[in-house]
Amino acid sequence: MNLNFVCRNLDLTSGQKTYIEEKVGKISKYGERLGDESTQGRVEVEEDMKHASGDRITFIATLYVPGSTLRAEVKATTVEEACDLAYEKLKSQAEGYKAKTEHKKNVEIPEQEAVEDDFSF
Repeated sequence: MNLNFVCRNLDLTSGQKTYIEEKVGKISKYGERLGDESTQGRVEVEEDMKHASGDRITFIATLYVPGSTLRAEVKATTVEEACDLAYEKLKSQAEGYKAKTEHKKNVEIPEQEAVEDDFSF
């Protein structure tokens, strides 16, 4: 899974980037397609400069998986807290994605019987 970071009004430390990569990377355990190279991720972190206190961090995580898009948007006081809240939202969406893709694998397509018609003119 490839993650792209977009930061507005703040700079993420290398520790914060590593934390986000590890947390979002845990989503891959909910499906084999969630962790392979075909999955692209985008993490947007923005600090609201208008407010002096409160939930100043807006965290948007978007995962583009084959056949679907998983997205979580949260507001929190710290980047780590926002990442944890977004992970919980992504986790529930990933479970639904896994159920949907597993269901498609397990559905058997009934074989059609060959019908022989005797056409004589």
